[in-house]
Amino acid sequence: MKKTSENKDIDWIVVTTYGPFYTSPSTHQAEKARRDIYHPLFEKYNVDLVLQAHNHNYQRTYPISFNSAGDSSNPIVTNQLTTGYNNHTDGTVFALVGTGGESFYPLVSQAPYLASQFDKFGFLNIDISNGNPHTKLTGTFYDNKGDEVLDQFRIEKAIKNGKLSILPEFIK
Repeated sequence: MKKTSENKDIDWIVVTTYGPFYTSPSTHQAEKARRDIYHPLFEKYNVDLVLQAHNHNYQRTYPISFNSAGDSSNPIVTNQLTTGYNNHTDGTVFALVGTGGESFYPLVSQAPYLASQFDKFGFLNIDISNGNPHTKLTGTFYDNKGDEVLDQFRIEKAIKNGKLSILPEFIK
């Protein structure tokens, strides 16, 4: 992550993990030991989005930062807007997308750091668009038919090197 965060040609850092670091009460609990190790590293290296699974439902946090002074299961919400966030100064967004399975896991209640949660089949589409001097990552959760938007969020930040490039590194 250190090398990636220092690369001026990489504007977005997205991490995937199977078990959730944060979750509303459901079938599987949050993985505290891994969260306590990795979330501080995500902040240090400016991770923008963490994609998680394991619970068969959809949950998305507000931008949050690690709560090192208290209970790490209660992260600090850094922006309570439901859709638009600026730069990494707002924190990291965690999205739990476990909605492609055969059944749903019940959501007993909603954690206060979650902007959205529900149990409907669907998928999260991530779009990245570049403009000068900003780049935007837009996450849109669609129902399985793809005709209904159930959740949407946008993160906007400055392009690191000031050059516009919309091709992924492996295509160049």
